[in-house]
Amino acid sequence: MLHFGETLSGMPTRPRRIAVRYDPELAGALDRVRRRFPGRPAAAIVRELALEGAARLAEEEARREAAIERLIAGSPAPGGPGRTVPGRARDAWARRW
Repeated sequence: MLHFGETLSGMPTRPRRIAVRYDPELAGALDRVRRRFPGRPAAAIVRELALEGAARLAEEEARREAAIERLIAGSPAPGGPGRTVPGRARDAWARRW
């Protein structure tokens, strides 16, 4: 998208912006972290926190998926020597009928 003005023939727009409501909850959150971002405007702090939060969520998801994979890899094969108690109980129940 280009903006045309009296002195400019065409100028590319900046990256798209989003609106964030500056409510008491956000104001409190910004106050708690302002020392970490001295002299930075609120919009810059919100951007940095959003990027950091997204990175941490991605790391947390990767750790969770790795933990699940470790659990699956360590689980005994169905019907094998290390069957779980629920598996043995299910087998005993099936033999009753």
